[in-house]
Amino acid sequence: VVGSVPAGYVYVDGRGVGDVGETSLKDRLILGDEGFVTITVVVDSMTGKVTAGPEILARRFSEDQTAFDEVMPLIEEALAEAVRDGVADRHDLQQRVRRVIGKWVSDTYRRRPMIIPVVIEV
Repeated sequence: VVGSVPAGYVYVDGRGVGDVGETSLKDRLILGDEGFVTITVVVDSMTGKVTAGPEILARRFSEDQTAFDEVMPLIEEALAEAVRDGVADRHDLQQRVRRVIGKWVSDTYRRRPMIIPVVIEV
């Protein structure tokens, strides 16, 4: 046998070989170590005002159901400020929610979970 063949890592995921990339592995590590937080808010598509929520669901983060009680007013204030600023774009609202809860989680728990904001327009 002579020579060599350049090869990288090959990841095995269940039955698939090579289907899993670096990004998927990074996401799985974050989910496993840091957990994830989903914030769901329903807004009126005409006025931009919150009609339901925010509702927070966290996995692999905290078993305490009241862990997010103190961030709820911060999220509500950020959404109210967005309405005052005339922001009605769903993506912009999601980014505001992500920034508020991300900063709060980082400052309070020193963790960086995956944050998934969901803004539903009705």
